[in-house]
Amino acid sequence: MNKFHSQYVKNPSQAVQVIHALRDLSDEQEKVILMPEIRMIVKSLTTRSIDGLVPATNRMLRAYFNKHGDLNGAITEKLSII
Repeated sequence: MNKFHSQYVKNPSQAVQVIHALRDLSDEQEKVILMPEIRMIVKSLTTRSIDGLVPATNRMLRAYFNKHGDLNGAITEKLSII
C-alpha cells in the first residue's frame, strides 16, 4: 500500500489537487471508472457546499482503491507530494 492510500485528502485544497491529477493523469481505464464520479463531485459544488469536497473525494478514492487497487504511477507520484 503506497503512502497516499493511508492518508487520502484532508482539506479542500488537497481535494482539488487530487481531482485535477485524476482528471489529467488517469489512463484510459481509470478515466472510464473515475470521470463519472469526478463530474458528479464538481457539478455538485457550490460556494456553500465546498465542505463536501473532501468527504466526496475520499469516498471516490476509497471505492476505487477497494475495487481496483493502485492508480497509475504518474498519479501516484503526483499525489505523493500532497
